[in-house]
Amino acid sequence: MPLRRTLLLSALLLPFLLVAPAAGQAPQQPADGRTPIRATDLFKIRQLEDVAVAPGGRSVVYTVKRVIQRPDSAGGPTYRTHLYRVDARGRSAPQQLTFGEKSAHSPAWHPSGDRLAFVRSGDSGTPQVFILPMTGGEAYQLTHAEHGAGAPAFSRSGEHLLYASRLPHEALRTATGERPGWAAERPGRPRDVGERATPDPDGSLAEVRAYLAEERAARPGVINRLDFQDERSLAPERTYRHLFVARVPEAAPAPGEQPEAVRITSGFRSFGGGSWMPESNEVVVSGAPTGAGAHPDRVRDRDLFVAATDGPGQRPFLSMDGYALSSPRVAPGGEHVAFGARRLADAGYAQGEIGLHRFAGGPTKTRLLTRSFDRSAGAPQWSPGGWHLYATAPSEGAFPLYRLSPFARAERPDSLRAPTDSARAAPDSALARTDSLAAPDTSSAPPTPPRTPAIERLTGPRRGVRTFDVGRGGSLFYVVTRPQNPFELYTSSGGGRGGGRGARPDTGSGSGLARTRRLTAHNADWLAGRVLSTPQPFTVQSDSLEIDGWTMRPTTDRHGTPAPLLVQVHGGPMAMWGPGEATMWHEFQYFAARGYALVYSNPRGSGGYGQAFKRANYRDWARGPTRDVLAAADYAAALDWTDPERQILTGGSYAGYLTAWIVSQTDRFRAAAAQRGVYDLATFLGEGNAWRLVPYHFGGFPWESADEEETPNGNAPVIAEGGLEGSGPAEAASGTGLAAPDTTAPDTLASDTTAAPPDATASSTPPRFASPREALIRNSPITYVDQIRTPLLIMHADEDLRTGVSQSEMLYKSLKILERPVEYARYPEAGHDLSRTGAPAQRLDRILRIWEFFERYL
Repeated sequence: MPLRRTLLLSALLLPFLLVAPAAGQAPQQPADGRTPIRATDLFKIRQLEDVAVAPGGRSVVYTVKRVIQRPDSAGGPTYRTHLYRVDARGRSAPQQLTFGEKSAHSPAWHPSGDRLAFVRSGDSGTPQVFILPMTGGEAYQLTHAEHGAGAPAFSRSGEHLLYASRLPHEALRTATGERPGWAAERPGRPRDVGERATPDPDGSLAEVRAYLAEERAARPGVINRLDFQDERSLAPERTYRHLFVARVPEAAPAPGEQPEAVRITSGFRSFGGGSWMPESNEVVVSGAPTGAGAHPDRVRDRDLFVAATDGPGQRPFLSMDGYALSSPRVAPGGEHVAFGARRLADAGYAQGEIGLHRFAGGPTKTRLLTRSFDRSAGAPQWSPGGWHLYATAPSEGAFPLYRLSPFARAERPDSLRAPTDSARAAPDSALARTDSLAAPDTSSAPPTPPRTPAIERLTGPRRGVRTFDVGRGGSLFYVVTRPQNPFELYTSSGGGRGGGRGARPDTGSGSGLARTRRLTAHNADWLAGRVLSTPQPFTVQSDSLEIDGWTMRPTTDRHGTPAPLLVQVHGGPMAMWGPGEATMWHEFQYFAARGYALVYSNPRGSGGYGQAFKRANYRDWARGPTRDVLAAADYAAALDWTDPERQILTGGSYAGYLTAWIVSQTDRFRAAAAQRGVYDLATFLGEGNAWRLVPYHFGGFPWESADEEETPNGNAPVIAEGGLEGSGPAEAASGTGLAAPDTTAPDTLASDTTAAPPDATASSTPPRFASPREALIRNSPITYVDQIRTPLLIMHADEDLRTGVSQSEMLYKSLKILERPVEYARYPEAGHDLSRTGAPAQRLDRILRIWEFFERYL
């Protein structure tokens, strides 16, 4: 039977109940003049991103995103992002560089340091690359790409600028006169051949087909793709990210003049990254393998290529069997390229790794530097001398910055030496393929085992590093989230303390950096008048696992009574929370200011604790993580400043799912709020763009009634990376993606589905199911909806195509039929990330609505 907690009102409890404040009664304020965080402080937060150090190292450019009121006040508050520059040594206040109604982002320095490229909306309304002279003068538009331009990067000489543009399928066909080498997967239709007929609804078959293909108001979107959902709208037609190069003029072009731009990648596929080779006209990029005959929606492999600036086309450069390669970064001297790698065989749980390839010379050309690191790292960045690599990787509740030392002293690269002819010629040879971590080149020399690099943690356990850049002499510039401040820019010199070879990924007393200095006060100024709560760490045992958690004391007093306990659950499920978590900073502080005690934890399945811990939720999204969350809640409920009889629960995305599951297993919570969740895993497959989590995490598909599992991820060839939080369908992020169709759960099972749900206190042995079909149904909250009696607020967004709004409608309607206390809030013109990047007014409404609902039951 499910765990049930009955609250008995006795004479011993009566005095306490009589002095408890009424619902909504204002808590007492601090006496030192500071005020708690307010709901509208959400509009005061300045979000810092896009750090770029000037070539000379004397200044740093970054972006600041803030909430502003539209001039006409009709549309409500909105966001604006602008560029700022600050002295690298902190000797002057930051200077705003861009202004106006158009946001600016993605800064990139010219090698001379006298110009800055950035992206903002052009005259046509599409994003374009602009150039800002740093010696004075107005910014001018450099690109005029029909479909927009982004991700600018100057060549090492500064003569060319690389940028990306996303081309629709038909636009690419028209521009190239070519057809893709893969089938469009249109059922029963051959490829179109010959001249297109004249559209005529009363004509021949060819003329009717031409009529159906015409653009007109009543024409539907015709879908033949596998991945037909973006984040907020359908995507029946593919688009492709291609890279272009434009010649950089010495001065602003005359009116009407446009610098020549050349597309350097080709084919009906997308290309990522883009890193210039030194002293050459070549760029290293990542993309789908050459000759992949499958539809791009079904191809998960990624190789590295080299593209030249003289026209479309790329040649194979590097492939690793069983790995998808991304984010290439060519070393300053040109001898090596670092890259991100992710193993395809266990795509649902694989850690992101950092690889290194040597262009020429030596028997060990390719190796994975972080194979034994057991943390998910990626997007490496070189130090200016090419001696170190830097990367971030979530770890044990922190978001640290790491430094990798991949070379023995004898291997130290000469950053002042240009690459040899043989090094530049290496990519012209046949595809460099490695079948292992230390593959030999074509010489007869035996391979030598790769040296395990030193991996040093540079930042401490209470900070989250969001974005960074490396300056001369190893100086670092990075945006930090702390419990006391959500976003500020810091600088440090790279010290040698902490972490060395063989150290645990996130141990030590804290920072390996020296002379740390805060360069900005965008949030520090207004936060000086606020009282804040500081997370306190703890660890609990759940089954055989150690679960990290944090408690936060209320910053206001509810008239001398113990604080109600708010249990917050994170999404993903591969996300991770800790004191350096930026997206929840305001929400946590707001509820502490409302007199709540908070507890949050990282249950099994979370990132940042190694692959085995992340994989501990395989076919078990519900029971095991529930035990972990409740173990953390039990710890917090036992504290002398919390009220164990007044507990409430909330979470979004995967955590919305887990919230609904938990309240189907226990009555311990006074109220709960399930946000943008998935509640019927059998319909999860077709409704959103994160549908691949079904085969990833449950070993198959809903129609598979017999378990034919041979690998832990079932039909892996159709899978992409992602999770529920913070990523699109084809990208991996620090958090991660989800989905679901509109069919009901299968009505037959290999075992009885009418039995009571498993006890939340069961052992740590993973549940065994006869098939993926059974696993999906037994893990679905909707299966046990009749046992939900906790008052429940369900929240979703109209345009959420990551999880699908019918999931919430199904849960709401079921509870309404059962006459249970339930309310449904549906946000118009909003997507899955409403709580993080949604319209400011909707974000404010959301947090107030959750608080108001909880207060009804406290």
